[in-house]
Amino acid sequence: MLDDEAIALIAERGTFVVPNPYTNLYIIERGAEGGFQPYQIEKSREVYELKLESLRRAVRSGLFVPTARTAACSPRGQRAQMKIFVEAGMTPLEAIRSATLVNARLLRLEGKVGVLEPGAWRPDRGSRQPLEDVTALERRCS
Repeated sequence: MLDDEAIALIAERGTFVVPNPYTNLYIIERGAEGGFQPYQIEKSREVYELKLESLRRAVRSGLFVPTARTAACSPRGQRAQMKIFVEAGMTPLEAIRSATLVNARLLRLEGKVGVLEPGAWRPDRGSRQPLEDVTALERRCS
């Protein structure tokens, strides 16, 4: 739950913020049918909104925000976390960088992982490019 003081300290030290709102969204979307208890669902709703606000603040402040996943796909082919990052204010390119370059930097593996090379993305004919629609990366998971 980022406040101005926390943002200033994070920026000063050049560290990272890993909010991972997807974990709470997963519980909210599945609800009781997914085996979650009412208190878990309610708590996830509260925490999800707080995480989204912290994510928006981090994005506006220009902090390093990795997606908490090095791949575009969430477990079991579910919604990609990058889409949430775009909804929180990142451009699709910033979300892709978050999932690749920023994650590589966090892991101290720059140049070894998280690299996008020309020609690596081969969308199906007529599909949208990920810079126009970050959810295009989700379709690569199936």
